[in-house]
Amino acid sequence: MRRLTLGGLRAQTVAMPPPSNVERRLWVKLSELFFLDTEPAEADFVEAAKLVKEAGWSATRTRDFLVQCAAPVAGGNLGFLIWPVIGAWGMFDEDDLCIKVGRVRARRASRPDWQYWLSDTYCAWMLKKLGLERLLRHLA
Repeated sequence: MRRLTLGGLRAQTVAMPPPSNVERRLWVKLSELFFLDTEPAEADFVEAAKLVKEAGWSATRTRDFLVQCAAPVAGGNLGFLIWPVIGAWGMFDEDDLCIKVGRVRARRASRPDWQYWLSDTYCAWMLKKLGLERLLRHLA
């Protein structure tokens, strides 16, 4: 099967540097905070905000990461807020999560932003429903 692309050009995946240990911990913490089927406590948001600041990320970069990378990878755990999910996701493979987030980052870096408009809009809505503002308040 042949893959058709706009203008007959096939997008090349851009090689991204591997995440630092701080970034990796942050990716996992943010994914746990928003995409586990549990109600996070205020202390969880404080801890996540501390990691965000330690990594030197702004509120905008944090929001962009959640919308563009974490939600597309981990949002399925909550059924993308479309279909019901039964039971808590007690654990997940951190290495697998980080590999998938890395792939999404590389793919996004190689393609124009407009290709992700629908996904970004939906993921932003999903994160609003999941309480993104609670985290962003701690970053202000």
